[in-house]
Amino acid sequence: MKIAMIALIFGTLTAVANSQVAQEAAAANPGQGCDCQCSSLTFKDKWGKVRGNCKTAWNGALWCYVDPQYSNCQDLKPSTRFNAQWSYQACSTPALNSYQCQTYPAPYPGPAPAAPR
Repeated sequence: MKIAMIALIFGTLTAVANSQVAQEAAAANPGQGCDCQCSSLTFKDKWGKVRGNCKTAWNGALWCYVDPQYSNCQDLKPSTRFNAQWSYQACSTPALNSYQCQTYPAPYPGPAPAAPR
């Protein structure tokens, strides 16, 4: 009887913990993160190593400069090197051409071109 009760309590606690983890993950990355994307901006450091665009880590995590059209990242930081922002989150979001982002709206491209005369 005690073993069955312990198993029931353990199973309930595991289910609650798994549910909380799933809710936190969903809240941390709403909409798959399609609106938080890397730009192709990189630079070479004094040793010739390419930095940016998820090619290197800073404080143990990959990072990139962020595309200004898709800069809705939760962790944006200003760059001291360029007039740009950078993010860790953008390195973990699906690419715009991925299945997860197929229904994500494209940014407004600006005014329509004038009709030919």
